[in-house]
Amino acid sequence: MRKRKKVFNGWLGLTAEERREFETAIRDYNNAADSRRVDIRESVRKSATRMETGPLGSGCPCCGR
Repeated sequence: MRKRKKVFNGWLGLTAEERREFETAIRDYNNAADSRRVDIRESVRKSATRMETGPLGSGCPCCGR
C-alpha cells in the first residue's frame, strides 16, 4: 500500500501531458515481451540511479526524500 501511495502521489504531481506519457509507457511495458521488459527495467533502474545521486532542491515528488 505504501508504494502505491508514493507512486500515486508522484502521478498526481504530473501535468496532463506527462500523465498521458506515463500511461503510454505503462501500456507499452505491459504489452512488451519478457526480454523487452528486462531491458525497460534496466533502463529505468539506471536512470533512477542518476536521479537519486543528483541534487534535489525540494525533494522527490514521489517519495518525498
